[in-house]
Amino acid sequence: MDQGAFLEDLYFGNLGGDYFSSFRVPSCLPKTEKIIDGCLALVSRYSPLKLEEKSEVPEDLLQGLKELGLFGLIIPEEYGGLGLDMAQYLLITEQLARIDMGLAIIPLAHLSIGVKGVLLYGTDDQKRKYLPPAASGDTIFAFALTEPKIGSDAQHIETRAVRSEDGSHYLLNGTKTYVTNGGIAGALTLFAGLATERPGYLGAFIVETGWDGVKVGKPMLKMGLHTSSTTMIRFKNVRVPAENMLGSPGDGFRIAMSVLNYGRLGLGAASVGSMEQAVEDMIDRAGKRIQFGIPIQRFELIQEMIARAKVNSFIARAMTYFTAGLLDR
Repeated sequence: MDQGAFLEDLYFGNLGGDYFSSFRVPSCLPKTEKIIDGCLALVSRYSPLKLEEKSEVPEDLLQGLKELGLFGLIIPEEYGGLGLDMAQYLLITEQLARIDMGLAIIPLAHLSIGVKGVLLYGTDDQKRKYLPPAASGDTIFAFALTEPKIGSDAQHIETRAVRSEDGSHYLLNGTKTYVTNGGIAGALTLFAGLATERPGYLGAFIVETGWDGVKVGKPMLKMGLHTSSTTMIRFKNVRVPAENMLGSPGDGFRIAMSVLNYGRLGLGAASVGSMEQAVEDMIDRAGKRIQFGIPIQRFELIQEMIARAKVNSFIARAMTYFTAGLLDR
């Protein structure tokens, strides 16, 4: 599917049946159902409220998610993953987000934006080195683009990667912030300016957090999603091997924008799961709450609120899986 052609036809109102023939309400494959059942059984042992209060994921819970294969859902089988298509991956993400959005974001950020750059743009050597440990969850990936001063304005990134005279490595200096999975990541897909005056002339790199000069900050205080690790990461004279660049010099901006599109789709599925659980909770509460001698679900105003919430949830789900269908064609 040519994304440019689809968006152009959408803008001019020229969408024909060829686009919509790809859309279907996805049904779970046996493999997907098994993973979802495993997730529900695993997470049911924990209280989501207590996990949020502690602002961390117990190691045994994280290990359980790894053993279920959640960190390799869309990684090809040849590298130890499950090789699921986008729709099946999103179904699992949606169900996990029903339980805890922050928990769902851990494998979501790892797959949709963390390791996605390696899947799309990695060399054979890079894939052989990084995809197997990513699929098993031994190496969790994060996406490092946002910076303290410029936010997510990729055209004006201040982090710099200067190539050595012999061309063997890049010297990396700078700071990234709001790094999802930052506190638990073993590797990053990182974007840096290539020491040039050309705005947006970036390089994309695979950077291991265990290298000298990489300093991961403390968990950042947030209003929610406390089970999702979010940190600042600083880089001081970090030697990044030249072979760890994704694509070619100057490809960084294009890679970042491409990867972020997959992240938006994954977050869409997680949001749908959270929305649908909220609607179910609304219906349950409206049936139990008594006012003026009757359940409040019998009041038309309450019925309208629930109906609007359900409509919005349905629309969001349809948009999410329609997009997944286009990608899976």
